[in-house]
Amino acid sequence: MDEKKQYPEVPPSDKGAPDGSIRIKSALRIRVNDEGGEIFLPVEDTQFIEDFYNVLDAFSQADRNIKERTAGQEGAGVLKPVKEEIKTMMDELDSLFGEGCCRKLFGDIIPTPYAMASFFDQLVPIINKYADDRQAKIAEKYSRNREERRRRQKKRKMQYGR
Repeated sequence: MDEKKQYPEVPPSDKGAPDGSIRIKSALRIRVNDEGGEIFLPVEDTQFIEDFYNVLDAFSQADRNIKERTAGQEGAGVLKPVKEEIKTMMDELDSLFGEGCCRKLFGDIIPTPYAMASFFDQLVPIINKYADDRQAKIAEKYSRNREERRRRQKKRKMQYGR
């Protein structure tokens, strides 16, 4: 006969504390300066990922805007549109990574477009590596050979007591 397996009822905790805990890594901590300044990337938040790529697109647009607005300009006339576009991008970064992000990244300056581009050039590979590593772990964990691996691990534990 097929009987349903009965599991013992778990008594409620006396103090209301959880009986276990689950921790899911949801953010990357990135050190951004020599003084220990850090930014956090909530890489498991799909809204953050979408916003991040929107900021990248906005940076590309700001670059095009700078080229258009400075065409034919010389000397100090070039700086005003550059500073305006960069300040807008700084607001975007502070909005995405938290207030004070740009101060951690660049100090108390208005950075050049090259400094901003350098930030993105260094950050994108970190995000891509995290995504690739996570995808590889998921593929390994849920591959067809998963059950076979578990059987071998269980057998080893039984043989060696580990």
